[in-house]
Amino acid sequence: MITLAPKQSIEIFFSYSQEDRKLRDKLANHLSILKHEKVITDWHEGEISAGEVSADEIERHLNSSRIILLLISSDFLASEKLWQRDVTLAMKRHNDKEACVIPVLLRPCEWKNAQFGGLQALPRNEEAITSWQNQDEAFKEVAKEIREAIEAKSNYISIPQTSKRRFKIPWRSLRNTLFTSVPITLLVIVMRVMGIFEASELLSFNRMMRNQQSEQQESNLLLVEITADDRKYYSSDENERKYGTAKNGASLSDGVIFELLDSLIKKEPRVIGLDISRDFYADAKLSNLFKDPKKSNLLIFVCKFPYASNEKDEGGDPPPDVPIEQVGLSDLLDDSDGVIRRQLLTMGTPGTVNSKCRNKEKKEMESFSFKVAQKYLAKDKNLKPYSKPNEKSSFKSGNTVLQPLENLTQGGYNKKNDSLDGYQILLNYRSSKEGVQVSPQNIARKFSVQKVLNGIDDDLVKDKIVLIGTPINDFDKRFHTPFSSGGSDLEMWGLYFQAQMVSQLVSAVSDKPPRPLLKAGFIGNEILLIVVGSIVGSILPQLYKQSRYFLFLLGGTYVFCIVSFYFICLLFFNLPTKYWIPLFSPTCAFTLSIGVVIILVELQSPKKIKL
Repeated sequence: MITLAPKQSIEIFFSYSQEDRKLRDKLANHLSILKHEKVITDWHEGEISAGEVSADEIERHLNSSRIILLLISSDFLASEKLWQRDVTLAMKRHNDKEACVIPVLLRPCEWKNAQFGGLQALPRNEEAITSWQNQDEAFKEVAKEIREAIEAKSNYISIPQTSKRRFKIPWRSLRNTLFTSVPITLLVIVMRVMGIFEASELLSFNRMMRNQQSEQQESNLLLVEITADDRKYYSSDENERKYGTAKNGASLSDGVIFELLDSLIKKEPRVIGLDISRDFYADAKLSNLFKDPKKSNLLIFVCKFPYASNEKDEGGDPPPDVPIEQVGLSDLLDDSDGVIRRQLLTMGTPGTVNSKCRNKEKKEMESFSFKVAQKYLAKDKNLKPYSKPNEKSSFKSGNTVLQPLENLTQGGYNKKNDSLDGYQILLNYRSSKEGVQVSPQNIARKFSVQKVLNGIDDDLVKDKIVLIGTPINDFDKRFHTPFSSGGSDLEMWGLYFQAQMVSQLVSAVSDKPPRPLLKAGFIGNEILLIVVGSIVGSILPQLYKQSRYFLFLLGGTYVFCIVSFYFICLLFFNLPTKYWIPLFSPTCAFTLSIGVVIILVELQSPKKIKL
């Protein structure tokens, strides 16, 4: 026999009929000296705390006890519940040498043919305790035999050394997990495909974009704004006689545009982008500048292709006196909520659409921002413009890869036929501080036309990108940004969007270290997160179901998990990895799974102890 260490307590489980409760109490009293000596601890059904699930609590103690006392009487044998709940599991653990089952004969009955009939019963003479003339003598003998068995002195009863059991598959928990996670996963995936989460995911994108740290202004970029004051100043009689009158609804006359371009070109910028609609021929002086290869080679113009625009928007034609190779698309891709989150690089221009904004040889057009960035990078010996080895490849410059949105089910998107034309990437806004205001509109230094023509430092222009635009009503459009719902910068002019896009493309190559690009995962990654969320949500309630603080612990853990996952998403969004992880679909799977498992646990529990 094996002697236990003195400090090692053995748990004893009482299985009995409620009609024998008083006899059980007397036996417990006779065993109390063993409890005081910390040799044993005992447990019975009457010790279940209010609010705890009885079946689970009983099963837990049946599995942890090393001695299981079956208090035999006719009422015990007649109880279907005790046979199914206690006897079956007790005998299985006894046969597996995990516990010692001891029948204790309380009242006379026919028990020898029972499942436990072959076990040594107590009292040892197998005479029921109530048949003894002195019941205390009977209880004393039972207590003595149990002590000797514990101390390994008994020749009749042997107790396993430890309560360690072989690994068993927790079928009930596994069943709950499987029955919950599989349908919840499928349900959330269907909801994801239907686009139910898109609006919430886009709002989450906005929040994470606003939480990014402010950055320095783009040092490679200069903005020249045609302001309302410029228009007023150059439309005076004196200036109209000097520069001419604006025609065809232009913001400034060609004479002023010529003076502006000529002044800037002399300061040797790498590229000048004119985000100005010009669908008419230039006057003689400006036309000559366009024909001068050394000067015109620096210029990039805009046109707008109607296919990616609103149906009521007819687009805008390119300048008729400029080669189409020097024209880029100014189209901006707004989402369903009117917010710009994507940037267009190239787009096919089908001949079925009536527009002059088309490169007939290439059958696709590069965007205005992409053309400006490409020309800037091509003029730096240490940098390479973006290129693709083949049509199926991604644009790449050195180690910088422009990961395309191959379909608009990436990230939080769920768009089917919505303007996924051409090569699109996510737009990682640069928000900069100017004075006390932090805003994406402060992307770069800005000067008015008057300021430029009055003279600015050559160093502000030399080897820089210069973008010229008209951020005023009737000449430019305003769109919402991810910062719009933050209470400021409700809308931003198209010129600043073009500046953001140019900056993103250039700084991803020229900055040291390169400024990271924002990437979105594929829907397969999101499905994996949904599966994980549903599995974790299915398991979590089962960890706490036996605790009297079930709802408190579960609620606290739920909040912790949700907050932690949000900060993980935020961390990936802000780290150099710049990864947009969908937040709401995994969270929904997690929440629904917790709710369903709580309902399953409730249904599977036969009763709870009344308060």
